[in-house]
Formats: sequence, C-alpha cells, structure tokens
Amino acid sequence: MPLDDFHTVIKEALMEGNRRLSARSSLLDAVLQVATGGWDPSDTDTINEASVKEAYDTILALTRKNFGTFVHFYRKEIKNPLLGSGERGTFSTGVPPFLEAAQQIVSENARPRLTKLLRLHLGEALNASPTALEQTSDTNLTGTS
Repeated sequence: MPLDDFHTVIKEALMEGNRRLSARSSLLDAVLQVATGGWDPSDTDTINEASVKEAYDTILALTRKNFGTFVHFYRKEIKNPLLGSGERGTFSTGVPPFLEAAQQIVSENARPRLTKLLRLHLGEALNASPTALEQTSDTNLTGTS
C-alpha cells in the first residue's frame, strides 16, 4: 500500500519510525537509553556491535554528567548481567570490547584522573581476561563502589 494513501498522522509516524530504525545511535546514546529503561533492539545491537575503538573513544569523551551512568551500566553487566534468551546476557558481546578499551586507557595512563576512576569503579574486572569475564562473580567487584 502506498504511503500516500495513509492519513497524515499515520504517514508521519511510519516515516519517523523508519528513520529511527535505520539510524544507528552512538554507543553513549544506546547505553543511556538502556540505563533509563527505554531502549529498543537497535540500542542492544549498538552496544553488542561496538568495537574496542568505539568504546575507547566513548570512554574518553565521557563527561562528568554521563560518566557514572555509562560506567555503572557496564559494571552492572559484569556483576549481574541482564539475561536474554537462554542463560546468555543480553549485552554479553558488548562487555569485552568495553573492558578492553578501559584496560587500554588504564595502561596508557594518559589521563590519570580517568584511570583512577576506571580502577575505582571496575576494580579487578580490568585485569580479567575475556574468557574469565564469562565466569565473573560478584567478588570481582567487591569494594569498587
């Protein structure tokens, strides 16, 4: 059915929906959407398909306003992942690139304050290997709040 056959309000809603589905949000925007509880499947895809470079660049671009929400999201996913279908975490493929990026930033120590904050909030998870992350327990983040 041609789009022009619909009422103007319906036509505009369909067009807006298509724009939203086709436009990939940034990693930061996707994480903020998930953190507020109002996300859609494209946000899940954005988080799970993020590269180490994208996570690295996003961490470096964080501001005081969004740092806590962003890092808390990943910390929560490490400690107690949101389970999707089966036993696998909904964002399980998005966590390792984030941790690799955070480890890279910490090892470079080019921004000491950021390094300190990442160590404070992520603790031993920064030193865990990607395969060990799948077995991470709450003890890995003890004392990092």
